[in-house]
Amino acid sequence: MHRLFLVAALAACAHDVTAHYPSDGPSGAIDIQLNNPSGALTVAVNDHVMVDRKHSRKAHIDGIPIGDAVVQVAVGGACEQGKTETRTVDVQAGVTSTIVMPGPEPNTPCAIMDGASWVFLGLELVTLGILELGIPKPVSHVK
Repeated sequence: MHRLFLVAALAACAHDVTAHYPSDGPSGAIDIQLNNPSGALTVAVNDHVMVDRKHSRKAHIDGIPIGDAVVQVAVGGACEQGKTETRTVDVQAGVTSTIVMPGPEPNTPCAIMDGASWVFLGLELVTLGILELGIPKPVSHVK
């Protein structure tokens, strides 16, 4: 049981993503850093999708040819406000350029539903506790 909980907890964690741009010759790298993790981080460099809907807050892409690179970043998972941003980055040989972005904001209707589900779960637990305490236990008079 403990292993199942550990696996579920680790699966829910955001992990850093690493990708390699398919190129030859001198190259550099780009790091995309979000303030909050996204449930669906997607990154395209020069119209090549490098990261596709990963649960992460950081993506590292190396092997990008030197010169200007158009980087498109999209965030937004199931309960997140979607957001896209396009930036042109001057990639230099052997250098890692960093793009820092705010993470996705929670989607308000989804957050309300999530809060309501926790309230109803609490009410169910309280009801079960009351029923458990309120039902008399059978008493055996046999000795």
